[in-house]
Amino acid sequence: MFQGRRDVWLVHVYSLVFVLCWLPYHFVVFLMIVDDIDPFIFSCNTMEVLYFSFSVVQSLSLFHCVANPILYNFLSKSFQDNLVNTVLSQLPRDGAGNQLGAGTNAPNGGGGDPGKQRKLSNASTSQSDVAS
Repeated sequence: MFQGRRDVWLVHVYSLVFVLCWLPYHFVVFLMIVDDIDPFIFSCNTMEVLYFSFSVVQSLSLFHCVANPILYNFLSKSFQDNLVNTVLSQLPRDGAGNQLGAGTNAPNGGGGDPGKQRKLSNASTSQSDVAS
């Protein structure tokens, strides 16, 4: 029971950090768009403050990229497992079954003997294996 409350609390904290990081940015951008639509709504001094605040809130919104891994670090293992299970339970089942043999040239679509199926490699394709 306590773990469930903690998980809900963590989701609320994560959502709050997201809103606090991005809402000021979108508010300032909205005001800048309003100024583009009707340039005489705001004074020149207001626009100077708005352009300066845009730099500040843009930095704040980019802070979310730093806060994201920190927040995920504090998420408990059970929360991570529950999150993955919930997401996986919501995905549609297509009945494709085992995707390990996909892409093989077997006449029956790769559904033969599992021992003869082509194994996927986790080798990097970003480096050349050819010696120079």
